[in-house]
Amino acid sequence: MRQQKHTPGPWEVDDSTEYKLTIVAPWNEKVKPEKDSGYGDYRGLHVCYIEHQNDNPCVSKKQAQSNANLIALAPTLLENCRGMLQCICDYNEGKDQEVNGWIREWQKIIFQAEGKCYEAKEV
Repeated sequence: MRQQKHTPGPWEVDDSTEYKLTIVAPWNEKVKPEKDSGYGDYRGLHVCYIEHQNDNPCVSKKQAQSNANLIALAPTLLENCRGMLQCICDYNEGKDQEVNGWIREWQKIIFQAEGKCYEAKEV
């Protein structure tokens, strides 16, 4: 299994405050509160916050909620992209040049999501 630098998923959106959405990683076997941290009663580890101004068109709650949902799915999307890329590579075996171009694009996106520098690989 690949070593993750990011907080393990799944992540969820907590909208329990009036002007802020919180992306949290719920407590589980991979994400545990540190002993005596004071966070044990909260639902999970805070990943990030998205502030909004309810119905203000500048940053509405609806737009903030859409952004939060997308961010919360990031770990799941990344893992599924890795799996799909492997299936496509295995199926294509480097034969279709158009598919090879798409494979390189997906490799680049995955590397960027992992905070790595992308170097083109032979497909």
